[in-house]
Amino acid sequence: MKYSIVIPSYNHWDLTHSLLFDIYNNFPQDVEILVVDDCSQDAEVLKGLAWWQEGMLKGRLHVLINKENLGFLRTANFGVSKATGDIVMLISNDVRIADKQVVSKITDILSVYENPVLIGSRLLDYDTGWNTIDGVVHKYLEGWFLSFRKAEWEKFGGFDTRYTICDCEDMDISCTYLKNGGSLVALNAEMLHLGAQTIGYTEKREANTRANQERWRKKWQS
Repeated sequence: MKYSIVIPSYNHWDLTHSLLFDIYNNFPQDVEILVVDDCSQDAEVLKGLAWWQEGMLKGRLHVLINKENLGFLRTANFGVSKATGDIVMLISNDVRIADKQVVSKITDILSVYENPVLIGSRLLDYDTGWNTIDGVVHKYLEGWFLSFRKAEWEKFGGFDTRYTICDCEDMDISCTYLKNGGSLVALNAEMLHLGAQTIGYTEKREANTRANQERWRKKWQS
């Protein structure tokens, strides 16, 4: 199996830089790495990525640059479409990883599940305040780290872009896997999600999240 890492990126070079260090230190050298820059306004992003491409990740790191700002969901979908690995790890740039066994742990899980399987760092199987419809709790994997067979992800359509710019897309893709006979599996790995580094927790984001929750409710209430 060939593995690819896809990292959507927008500004905050310090976060992407730290994540690339974690990948360099903890992942096998044959793992493909794609950073998809979503029209960052910070000039340090492209300078820093070029430094990695010419240095410690030479030949492994590929940089894709959106022609226009697409937002997280469409950027993630685009990056996955360009990955050459049959197994993809989709990682937000505000994640830190200190586990050298991530790939081997994912391989072990995939060897057990022949049905579609979505793997994530954190499985929420209780009422989070967002994932209950008509008294039914819909479990989901948080979207800041997801791993999957690329063919399955593309068959299911990836992230549903009705949730642009973000939020509730991870609940949606989790429901899609379950609806199609798939499984959700938590990965026991040492990771940390810093959270809200790009968009932040603001009144505007809360309004967007609540609007996306209603979109999700309308889609799945049947």
